[in-house]
Amino acid sequence: MIGDLRNHGLSWHTQAETLLVKYANVENLSAILEEARAEHFAIGNRAKISRLAYPSSWGVETETALVLYALTRILRPEIVVETGVADGVSSELFLRAMARNGTGTLHSIDISPGVGSLITDQNNWSLHVISPTATRGDLGILARQIGPVDFFIHDGNHDYSHQTREYETFFEFLKPRGLLLSDDVDHSWAFYDFTCALNRAPDLMFDSRKVFGILPRTP
Repeated sequence: MIGDLRNHGLSWHTQAETLLVKYANVENLSAILEEARAEHFAIGNRAKISRLAYPSSWGVETETALVLYALTRILRPEIVVETGVADGVSSELFLRAMARNGTGTLHSIDISPGVGSLITDQNNWSLHVISPTATRGDLGILARQIGPVDFFIHDGNHDYSHQTREYETFFEFLKPRGLLLSDDVDHSWAFYDFTCALNRAPDLMFDSRKVFGILPRTP
């Protein structure tokens, strides 16, 4: 599966910096990455002393965390939608980056109201609790309520049908040049099949255990 992904990908990375250059090639990238590392380290320290409700392995890995934070700081999205919150490592990364930017709202979608224990400031955060059996039509209704999206990230149920449903729904609501992001693209064939159906090759990053993918929406 990983070999198939690598052959299919437009580019293949193992570090955040080389992936970010494709999307955020700016002079201060090194400084943004240092800021990202500091914020991720701070969140990790809070996690160590907190009573987490979910396995730590459910959180995004280090290089993926740096990509999410840095993309947010540099591209300054107004609307980010994520599926799957757990304790909220990636959620907190987005929100901290948005706070530094002074703009942006995060919409998180989960099947439980008791998520996001690591989120420290909820002012720019909206949690949408949905049924585990939500259909594509249900997701479409929610997507229309949220409006056009700058970033969409899948990090919830990695079952093939769930992944496919989320990719198909939210890709339609991405703004021109918006980004479809997905953690755990190696868990099923959904991301591979979805990008093949579009005749598009994604950019991929192998972190320590999981593969992360990016597919931009073309204008």
